[in-house]
Amino acid sequence: MSWSLFFLIITVASWIYWVTACWCVISFFREPQPEADPEAPPVSLLKPMCGVDAEAYENLRLLGRITGREAQAEAAIRKTENKIADYRAKTPRNERPIVLKMWGTGQLFGIDPIESVYGSVLAEVTNYPWRTPPNTSDAGGGDGRIAYSLEEILRVNPDVLIIADLDAGFGGPPFTNQFKDNPIWAQITAVKTNRILMGNVTTYLNTRGTRAFRLMLDEVMPSAYPTLFPQPLPDRER
Repeated sequence: MSWSLFFLIITVASWIYWVTACWCVISFFREPQPEADPEAPPVSLLKPMCGVDAEAYENLRLLGRITGREAQAEAAIRKTENKIADYRAKTPRNERPIVLKMWGTGQLFGIDPIESVYGSVLAEVTNYPWRTPPNTSDAGGGDGRIAYSLEEILRVNPDVLIIADLDAGFGGPPFTNQFKDNPIWAQITAVKTNRILMGNVTTYLNTRGTRAFRLMLDEVMPSAYPTLFPQPLPDRER
């Protein structure tokens, strides 16, 4: 095949592709667009949640306005604020255990730093020194989770581990099985003392609402302070 014939074929094929693409675009815009269904449920874009702050509560208030349940939304916010305040008031300032919330699936694992949704809650009531290193990107989910090495975890050495295990949560083997022969994992204080709380995936990972925060605190606080909180504190709206 001569070079001139080769370039002719390439040119014709390019023109066919270009004409086909233009025809598809024109056909799309010529088709009548369906009208909005007046009975369809409303759609609202919520702000990303990264901590219990004004934006987290703003999402709940927005949903309350949309669904006509503003009073219930405000009640849930008050319960969460009171729950955090009640636990904070009863915990010692200078003798708080170092707590870490981990997450994992397969070979991928990491932590929830203090800037994350759950990390910001735990920092209110425990010693939670985990911060996002500079130039670190979100590991997925948009809630501030980041990848973290065992060496970095051991450097701080948590007293209590909270683990959100996606694999075990969906019926698979725990992702921590990969650490059973790891000498670094074995040196972590929480592992040596067996102070590990396996958190429900729905509460500790998939859900980021006020009720999930309260459920998490009611499980974490008795694990972190077994003498101080033999039972979870009750919800309080006022």
